[in-house]
Amino acid sequence: MYKEQKYLDLQSWSEFSLFLNQFIYRLIRIEFERTITTSPKLKLENNQLYKTLHQLLILLHERNSRKSFTSDSHWLIR
Repeated sequence: MYKEQKYLDLQSWSEFSLFLNQFIYRLIRIEFERTITTSPKLKLENNQLYKTLHQLLILLHERNSRKSFTSDSHWLIR
């Protein structure tokens, strides 16, 4: 796709955002459960991968707020 210089269609963006949404939610949930049993400090705030994926998710959510490409029940964040 990159070499062909083709953009993703809206359905692909929707599927990608769904995956990203669920992935980040699970990361937060696992980290939260882990910190309850071990230490009170969340380690995700120092993780560069988490920060990058979370920022991408926020950008996709903002884009969807302006011109929707997903259903109303799609997003875990509100």
